[in-house]
Amino acid sequence: MSKRWMYQTLEVPSTLLGNIKSDVLQETLNREGQRGWELASIVYTATMSSALVVLKKEA
Repeated sequence: MSKRWMYQTLEVPSTLLGNIKSDVLQETLNREGQRGWELASIVYTATMSSALVVLKKEA
């Protein structure tokens, strides 16, 4: 039987120059990792004002 996944997206704001603060990103990933979530992808918004962190875990 194939695995079933649940997905979650979180928005991580960027600086005025469009950079993501690595400490904020790391804190977010560590917190969600403790809850069982695994990073699937990071997608920047069209305006570069934030990044969407896509997480997954088995359902």
